[in-house]
Amino acid sequence: MISSFLNPTRWLGSKRGDTVVKSFGIMPIGLLFAWALLVQAKAPLDPLVPGIHPLSDTEVLLCLQAPGKTKVNAVGDFNAWTPSAQNLMTQEGDKFWITIGNLVPGREYIFQYWIDDGIKVGDPYAEKIVDFIFDKEIVKDGVYPGLIPYTREFDGPASVFTAGMPAPVPAPAPFVKPAPENLLIYETLVRDFVKTHSFREVRDSLAYFKRLGVNAIELMPVMEFENNDSWGYNPSYMFAVDKYYGPADELKSLVQAAHAQGMAVILDIVLNHAMGQSPLIRMYWDKASNKLMADNPYANVVPRHDYNVGFDLNYGSQYTLSYYKQVLQHWLREYHVDGYRIDLSKGLTQKNTLGDVAAWGHLDTSRVRILGELAAAARTADPDAFLILEHFADNDEEKLLSSQGFLLWGNSSFDHGYAEEGRITTNFAWACAKNRGWAENHLVTYMESHDEERIVARADMNGLNSGGYDVKNLNTGLERAKLTALFLFGIPGPKQLWEWGEWGDDRPKGVTPEERMGRKPLPEGYRQDAARLKVWNTYASLLHFRQQFQAAFKDGAFAWKPDGGVRNWKLTHGSINAYAVGNFGVTADKAVLNLTGTWYDFFSNEKFTLAAAVEIPLQPGEFHLFTDKPVFANQEKLTAFSAPKVLNPQAVAVGVLGSAHSRTGSRGLRLIRGDKFQPQVLDGQGGSKNIQGRNLID
Repeated sequence: MISSFLNPTRWLGSKRGDTVVKSFGIMPIGLLFAWALLVQAKAPLDPLVPGIHPLSDTEVLLCLQAPGKTKVNAVGDFNAWTPSAQNLMTQEGDKFWITIGNLVPGREYIFQYWIDDGIKVGDPYAEKIVDFIFDKEIVKDGVYPGLIPYTREFDGPASVFTAGMPAPVPAPAPFVKPAPENLLIYETLVRDFVKTHSFREVRDSLAYFKRLGVNAIELMPVMEFENNDSWGYNPSYMFAVDKYYGPADELKSLVQAAHAQGMAVILDIVLNHAMGQSPLIRMYWDKASNKLMADNPYANVVPRHDYNVGFDLNYGSQYTLSYYKQVLQHWLREYHVDGYRIDLSKGLTQKNTLGDVAAWGHLDTSRVRILGELAAAARTADPDAFLILEHFADNDEEKLLSSQGFLLWGNSSFDHGYAEEGRITTNFAWACAKNRGWAENHLVTYMESHDEERIVARADMNGLNSGGYDVKNLNTGLERAKLTALFLFGIPGPKQLWEWGEWGDDRPKGVTPEERMGRKPLPEGYRQDAARLKVWNTYASLLHFRQQFQAAFKDGAFAWKPDGGVRNWKLTHGSINAYAVGNFGVTADKAVLNLTGTWYDFFSNEKFTLAAAVEIPLQPGEFHLFTDKPVFANQEKLTAFSAPKVLNPQAVAVGVLGSAHSRTGSRGLRLIRGDKFQPQVLDGQGGSKNIQGRNLID
């Protein structure tokens, strides 16, 4: 502050200084200097950037961009929450700023902007938000130790900063991301994945993901959202970590630990809309009409498409575009996450298709341009960031976006779900980027997500039957889940699974919003269920098979029959040749194997030799994966089917091992020693722990 005091050009002759002189007449020089210390005529930053900017260990610059506003006070712990002329912020164009001094280094300060004598908001760039109502549960649960108390019941959420110069963001440890084509993503909601709904416990569970065989974890939105019990698609402050999952440093620790184990971390992020607590909305809320002001620079008063929730963001505005570019850069730079799944990306357009959902999906070059601008901004922070779109637009637009480096969600829940039920009129073709005419394998195919029904639940509810074969029987549905998994993970390109699908979770998603999005208990008893454990091991074996032969799935030749009762796929590559066949019908059928030479049954640990094509019988739900290398699942007898007798199979002795090579010299895929899989989690201290009851990952 001394430098400001000694430099009169920073306060004399300014508009605010002139106002002071006119208001007070001849002011005592000490009082005038004191005023100058609080409100300076020239901002200490050039250019003036919105947000919270430490200037020293005891001084901070606060800057709010608020087009159309005339008066803003910075009010908080540093001035006893009392608006006055001394904390009236200086206006420069559409920005308001003030420096706050005499701060205690290391102390946290809560504050808000009070705008035009009626609006109270936190800083849109704040990295920590407090809430009088919902912080009580967080404190009670103990998920955020030492949370600063916030006692202002009626003022709404407020922002927090810590006095002092921030430590430099450490350079990330070396980490090579998976190739986009080889991504195997586990989508999870922290709230429902671990008992403590904390980043820390997810971090301590990374061994589970590693054993399962995924190479990326996708967290549903963790940016500050309204309420605590939420999926996170109701965001309010886009730079802040939601405290319901723990402190920001624990998210950073989770990312670092995941990288150390070879796994990427992807954040689900909401760019289509904001909710009512967002400062971008609250600043422009007309209390009299209870509506959004027409002149607000961030959101559309009337949404431009039928699927909007919350307040539809206006990407025709440079204010909106600039803010969300910085949001994307923030999480990549500060947390070293590896990319984003962009929720409802088809909504990022100003083209009005309200009332015509089909038109909304047609090629929209303005939307492609907006997404391109956002991507370019993100890639200045991380050139290799994954950018996954939940788009579901017409194929010509998705093909164009794929060519620009985007990955796109490929929803195969209906086709795979119907096949799980035993309905054989569906076709898997659209689950493969090649069948869409894309040059790149950028289709993130999945058969379950947070939005879709579980495939085993579909079998339970809608399964067909014939004779004594009934898909509604739970054990039958679980066996068929292995079949559908083989015809999901076997398709080249990135893949995704939704939490607990690896156990054949059959709990229906529900009908009402409360049922669908409400808190879910961890599924009890799955780990003690032998049938579900075989589903888990089948998923794990297929995922590790994908990882072991990444080059084959990335560069190999892929051909398949994706429709009918009996379906197949074939992968040809120098490292391995693989052939899968399965009967999705509910009656016996047959298939012709056009294979020659020696082949191995991945699931039954058997081999056979063929000199010519041969026809094999297939029971309903029967499936096989044959390879020309002795590569096997991590356990024997994961399926109910041995290699068909017509092949004259012979058992293959595979040694117990902890790597991809057996002690007998045979090449195998083994995850553990022994004949029983026993997943554990790390305790964060180098040991392990067992979490009974709610957790499956012990």
